[in-house]
Amino acid sequence: MAITSLAFAGFVIATLVAYHLVPSTWKKYVLLIASLVFYAVFSWQSLIAFSLIALSNFLIGIQLSKEQNKTFWLWLGILINITSLIVFKYADFYLPQVKAVLENANIQTSADGLKILLPIGLSFFVMQGMSYLFDINKKRIPAIKYFPDFWLFALYFPKLLSGPMERAGRFIKQINQPQIVDTKTLETSLALIVMGTVRKMVLADPLTSMLPSDVFTDPEKFAPHLLAAWLLAYGFAIYNDFAGYTNIIRGVSGLFGISLTQNFNVPYFARDFTEFWQRWHISFSNWLRDYIFYPLTRVLRRKFDRKNPLNVILPPFTTMVVSGLWHGLNPHMIVWGGLHGLYQVIERIPSFWRPTIPPAKRPKWRQWLGGLVTFGMAMLAWVPFRADLPTTWAFWKQLTLLFNIPILKKAIHPRSFVYLGSEQSNLYRIWSFPDLRIFILIIPSLLIDIWQYRHPDINTIRDWSQWAKAIALAMSLLAIYLVSLASPQAPFIYQGF
Repeated sequence: MAITSLAFAGFVIATLVAYHLVPSTWKKYVLLIASLVFYAVFSWQSLIAFSLIALSNFLIGIQLSKEQNKTFWLWLGILINITSLIVFKYADFYLPQVKAVLENANIQTSADGLKILLPIGLSFFVMQGMSYLFDINKKRIPAIKYFPDFWLFALYFPKLLSGPMERAGRFIKQINQPQIVDTKTLETSLALIVMGTVRKMVLADPLTSMLPSDVFTDPEKFAPHLLAAWLLAYGFAIYNDFAGYTNIIRGVSGLFGISLTQNFNVPYFARDFTEFWQRWHISFSNWLRDYIFYPLTRVLRRKFDRKNPLNVILPPFTTMVVSGLWHGLNPHMIVWGGLHGLYQVIERIPSFWRPTIPPAKRPKWRQWLGGLVTFGMAMLAWVPFRADLPTTWAFWKQLTLLFNIPILKKAIHPRSFVYLGSEQSNLYRIWSFPDLRIFILIIPSLLIDIWQYRHPDINTIRDWSQWAKAIALAMSLLAIYLVSLASPQAPFIYQGF
């Protein structure tokens, strides 16, 4: 049941009708039943697996609140959650070996059994469950004593597949104190749904569909400037895909009076990589900050001086490597995370001899330069996110030909301009223009981001005139309809995590 499908729209409408018809005390049970049904549609086996993990986190949370054997219970909770990730998400790495061992013992079996139970969105679910245990251990929140409340926190259908990773304290308060959905909340929620659908169906899906099937498997067959264009297309596709998903589910959740965390805040306008991760996948970044970066920093500062290189290098690098491992137990994902860690380490080196200046207080030229460098390096890092390491190296190597002086000299030879636009032109052969549709789709993505950058609060849409709202809605719906006819709908990229 894709969240951009008519089936999902019908499911949400049916749930809304039931939700707003029942008394306040029953509203959370409507959401719980809807969430169980929603996930059972994908796989009832996965629903059972999720529910068992949720039950274990619920019971361990109660034990943690009793102040007895807290270390044991915390580590047991961590072990259960991490083991569930290893068993299900990383099965491809160990099941072939298990199958080989069994076959050597003349036991015929299939290595695909556990894949049937792979719960969609497991990584988000596990990280959210672990944050609940960590927060109880640090006495930031009380343990939830009523399992249906915790079950709903764990399985709430708008955020179940790809986040955002909500914190229990904020979420439980909202379901136990249902809010009236007034006209303003309704307008904001519908605006988020429309904006998210535009990002997904009008921008992300066409960009994804136009990517050559072999651009991330055989990059050497492409001219360097074409590779750069396709890399831009992928970078904006994954951004609009995930940001679109988040907008839609935040809007859907808002229809029930439940506010979810903003997950994206124009990350490609970041002026350094610290700011990038404050704007990209915000709920996940906050998780990494609170449970990896800060604890590791505190441990190191107790052992070493504040300016010790280890204090500058280890926390950001380790945190981003963990980010890579969360995305996948593959060398190229670890390299992707390590690259982002390395970027942040390099940014922190000047702190050895001068105080760090926040991006907003830097001179304008530094902000612009920092933004361009951050954007370019973030794009380069998308290569190992998508391709294996040998292909990543070939991709990067091919991109360096953009700066190949002999090729540039050949391209700008006067003869190139005499036959400009013909097959005889060196300029035509070497710099044949990439697919214009890439830029036609990137420009509206940037325009949406510029508007969002200038109006961080989505609620400003409420101040638009009725004519402006009507025109924006009509144009959005028309674009969604036309693109849906011409471009196949792709699954959400992060749904695979």
